[in-house]
Amino acid sequence: MSAIPPSAGPAALTTTSLSTPATAHPTISLFFYGTLQDSKFLAELLSLPKAPKLTRATLHDFKLKTWGMYPIVVSQAGSLVEGMLWEGATEDQFESLEGYEGYAYKWVETEVEVKAAGDGTRDADEVVKKGVRVFVAREPESDEIEEGTWNLEEWRMVWGGERWGGSGESE
Repeated sequence: MSAIPPSAGPAALTTTSLSTPATAHPTISLFFYGTLQDSKFLAELLSLPKAPKLTRATLHDFKLKTWGMYPIVVSQAGSLVEGMLWEGATEDQFESLEGYEGYAYKWVETEVEVKAAGDGTRDADEVVKKGVRVFVAREPESDEIEEGTWNLEEWRMVWGGERWGGSGESE
């Protein structure tokens, strides 16, 4: 329904009403440790016009394991998981990623540590980002989850070839 009564006509449109910005949708920060670390793959998966900017980050008190051929993380004090942070996802994009991740994963909200780039764009210290969503094992005690490692470059070589050849970090 229009905020301007129909009887007011075009004269009721003021500069203020034309220039008032729409309410911005809040964005979501997400931490990735598997295939979604590849910004080109992420862009294609979500039908984005270009690869999103991802930043290297560390997830504390979680451990990377494997679920078949897929990486998965479980809560484990003192452990670290290296990955990528995406700041700026929408709720719709997040919902699409929930579908991609499937039944073995659930999401939790946590914090990650971002190291300074050393190029003058950030302070030299590490920055802690709170309210970051990460997909973790839905059933961490499952017999299907095993000790193991997962490597993005190996995944690219086996599954992506040159298609997913990006570094994961935005250029």
